[in-house]
Amino acid sequence: MTISRSYAPPAGTPGPALGRTLGRALAVTLLAVLIAECSTRPGPGSFQTSHAPEQGATNHTILIATTRERATKPATYFTGERAGHTD
Repeated sequence: MTISRSYAPPAGTPGPALGRTLGRALAVTLLAVLIAECSTRPGPGSFQTSHAPEQGATNHTILIATTRERATKPATYFTGERAGHTD
């Protein structure tokens, strides 16, 4: 005769499935953070404009406010430093 015993956690306590789910979620989050840390900042060339508009395109005025200091280097609009005023 074989006696099998199964263990069930007391009511109200998380079971082993919850631990596996949390472990997987933590592993995916950690992997996403590690991958994101390997990316670089966009360079000054990412803000270059195209001088050949598409047919049917219209111009729009876009207003932007920032608290970053203006940069003195060409093709770089702002530095990473905070300015004393809104620009």
